[in-house]
Amino acid sequence: MHDLLNRFDRSTIPSFAGLAELPAVEVDSFTAISAEARAQIVSRYQRHGICLIAAKNRTVTDDSINAVAAALALGPTFTPSLYRGTAAMSDGIARMCADNRTAQMAHPSFDSTKGQPLHSDGTLESIGEVKTSLLLCVQPAHSGGTTFFVNTTAIFAELADSDPAAAAALMHPHALVRVSNLPGAARSVSIGPGLSTVDGDLLTRLSLTPTDSWQIPDDEDGLALMRALATMIRGRRERDPRYYVEFSLEQGMGVLFANDRLGHGRHDYTNSDTRTRRMIRGLFTTRPSNAAVGALTGRQETHR
Repeated sequence: MHDLLNRFDRSTIPSFAGLAELPAVEVDSFTAISAEARAQIVSRYQRHGICLIAAKNRTVTDDSINAVAAALALGPTFTPSLYRGTAAMSDGIARMCADNRTAQMAHPSFDSTKGQPLHSDGTLESIGEVKTSLLLCVQPAHSGGTTFFVNTTAIFAELADSDPAAAAALMHPHALVRVSNLPGAARSVSIGPGLSTVDGDLLTRLSLTPTDSWQIPDDEDGLALMRALATMIRGRRERDPRYYVEFSLEQGMGVLFANDRLGHGRHDYTNSDTRTRRMIRGLFTTRPSNAAVGALTGRQETHR
């Protein structure tokens, strides 16, 4: 397992340096993104794994997801197998709002005001399948609801140098078990590594939610895995700016991020009679790309 630690390209790991101070990339609307804005979005995604976008008209509709996807050559939205044929995400767009709750269908995360622990989207799929997530804010909560990101691949890269056994434990092919909990859907189970390498890319599906369980043996490998998980949790709790950043999305703002290179979550929030948090999300199996980037920067970017 330790030989895998030398098989990833560190240049593809996002850097959070300076990320918190960057303003959002402004666009006229999510359906009118200029070539210059597209280039900025792609560049920030490649460097930081995250790009904030703000629409001047502050308007978000279901069409906004598809419009941004078209502008960035992301292709169609991806519907995870769990949601196919269900109302939760039937058209490839997830609608997140606590008011969506009904007696027949209540998504335990989308329809809750409780925070979401550190996780990756699409953990029931193969690692790396969901490469990109796009989250757009229709309306923020009355208070709370901040979205946070943890640079799990950067933490792993440092762990590989300082504690190779711990890093290797995260890559065990049976380390992480994810069990679905969507009411009304057939039970699904996915077993795989927390992190792995695919074609030289270091990818993550590391998640620490109640539906995730880590297989910890009662030996040295188990101790190594516990050290690794403790390191990841410290990255989340200590809010070291090298590994942690958070954003409060206002109406008409969105965040595009590399789901297979970062972990993310959400803090608790409170709605009011006049402010109900409403978000929409699209998942994609590709990374953003734009032919105009090469012309604007004087070089052709590689989108891995």
